[in-house]
Amino acid sequence: MEETARARVAGAALGFGALAGCFALSAPALAISPTDITHSEITSPAGPFYSVYDSAAASNPEFTFSGTSDGDSTDTVDIRCYTGGTGYNTVAYNVPVADDGTFASDPVDLGSVYDDACHFRAIQSGVDPVDLGSFTGPWAGVSESDTYRLSGGPNDGAQYDFFSDLWQRSGHVEYDSVSDCGISAMDVMTPLSRQSSGSAWQCSARLGSSDPVANGAGRSMVEVDGQQAYGSYAAQGLFGGSADNSGFPALTSSVSQDATSGDGTISEEQSFVRCPDAPGNYPANSGNCASFEPSGVKLSRTFAQSDNGRTVLVTDSWSSTDGSEHQLKLHYENGEDNCCGGPQWAWPGQEPSGFQTGDVVDGPFTAPDSMTGRVEGTVTPSVTYPAFALTWDTAPSHARYFGSSCCPSGAMRFMLDYDSVTVPASGSKSLRFVYSTDTTQSGVDAKATHARDAWAPPTVTITSPANGSTVHDATVNVQGKALDNVGIASLVVNGTPVTPAADGTYSVPVSLTTGTNALTATVKDAAGNSATATGSVTYTPLPGPPPAVRCVVPSVKRGSKVSTVKKLLTKANCKTGRLVKKRSAKIKKGRVISLVNSAGITFPKGQKLQIIVSSGKKKHQK
Repeated sequence: MEETARARVAGAALGFGALAGCFALSAPALAISPTDITHSEITSPAGPFYSVYDSAAASNPEFTFSGTSDGDSTDTVDIRCYTGGTGYNTVAYNVPVADDGTFASDPVDLGSVYDDACHFRAIQSGVDPVDLGSFTGPWAGVSESDTYRLSGGPNDGAQYDFFSDLWQRSGHVEYDSVSDCGISAMDVMTPLSRQSSGSAWQCSARLGSSDPVANGAGRSMVEVDGQQAYGSYAAQGLFGGSADNSGFPALTSSVSQDATSGDGTISEEQSFVRCPDAPGNYPANSGNCASFEPSGVKLSRTFAQSDNGRTVLVTDSWSSTDGSEHQLKLHYENGEDNCCGGPQWAWPGQEPSGFQTGDVVDGPFTAPDSMTGRVEGTVTPSVTYPAFALTWDTAPSHARYFGSSCCPSGAMRFMLDYDSVTVPASGSKSLRFVYSTDTTQSGVDAKATHARDAWAPPTVTITSPANGSTVHDATVNVQGKALDNVGIASLVVNGTPVTPAADGTYSVPVSLTTGTNALTATVKDAAGNSATATGSVTYTPLPGPPPAVRCVVPSVKRGSKVSTVKKLLTKANCKTGRLVKKRSAKIKKGRVISLVNSAGITFPKGQKLQIIVSSGKKKHQK
């Protein structure tokens, strides 16, 4: 199947337009007469749009193509999909045109244009215009899905492989099952063009039946508890009769693509099996592998394509099928497609370099991290010679290079090894990889950076004030540190945006209310990850100084004794001042008439207050 997949990759470079003769008119370009349709516009469906054509399905989505033209009821149009230049495939013939120039086809599927990208146009039937500029319509990516099943024998109908491709405006990626080719080909496209100009990753993220470096022929790229294990495609291809073995591990797969964005998801699931009779005899053959038995693990793989076809996230989720823990060794095969060129790879901390068969990159590796490369190491990346990157979320043990036989000079490929992966008894263990490609080095570097950022959330701390502490000021300076592997996008402390220093430290004043106050610092990175640190501080105001003691003029009862009034003055924090005598016919001599100051008036403590004392009745003159 690998040779089939590679032949399919080579065929893709020619474009589906090479098969146009099977579906489209091949008449020479004709001049347009004055009565011909000179312009048209397909208005529905709007573009760009995306659809997956399932070759194995009984039916597929259908589309009605409608629009306007300068034709009339004497005309008909063909709905054609132009794949570059004047080459096209036809999806609907002889669509009637109304008197007002409008037209609408019957519902049609896209079986004549799948596995391609093209511009739909409405052209007068039987005419091939030289100039297509006045015939407009939607750009579309028509992807393909197909499944491969065993035919005959005890496992008749069991699925062992699939093929799918997803077209987007800037890239086109082909996929097989994990033990076939994985990412079969990753092509760069010029935006809005169907031309795939350069190919980066080819037969990558693959876990096949033979590790050409470490194990020799017939030994798998997957080891479970020290024994070789095989996925569905690898199991059917071990030797002539392996497809008939009892215990054959049929796989399941599915494909979906967003009709508007073109982003897509391909999923597969399969159990890995082993040869029970030959744990140490390889390669496997009908004598030592007459049946398959479960290895105890299964793999659920998801390809998630995005970024207009230039990024693929591979998620491998391994789980136990027997309720026991298992140890895996995984040898992921990877490579690029320019087999006779001079690719270069730059591993973390190393300069770009070419490698030879037998070269080993030992690291040590960290995670998340990336390697980057160029299809042609001495050529500036472009649409023809793209740059590429591989990012991982779990550090590999090492990488090993070997030469492929796909062309005389041998293409360099590498195994990305994981020497020890533990599959838990329950739950799962996931490994994630992002495969990227771009027409510039800076573009692919940015994609790798974004992938790393997505897997390394930021961190934030509050170092001062101490959590649960008590302060006596109404404003506290909140301090801490916010860090991210790529960079901080935003930091907010108790609602206030803060810009941290170059080393990640920050300091911001926060107003407090009496009692317990919550402290919150939230940081976000460019990938949208966030982290929050919380704490609390209690604000207890200190008691203020006692109020100043004042002399408050007391209320004095007329006729009181002087000694009584003096006591009142002392109690009111006042002192006795001069005694002022005044005659009074009503107040007995020596008794108090009043104070000089009115009651309630305040003075500093110890103020002397004059007391008016009666000197008796006024004497009459004789």
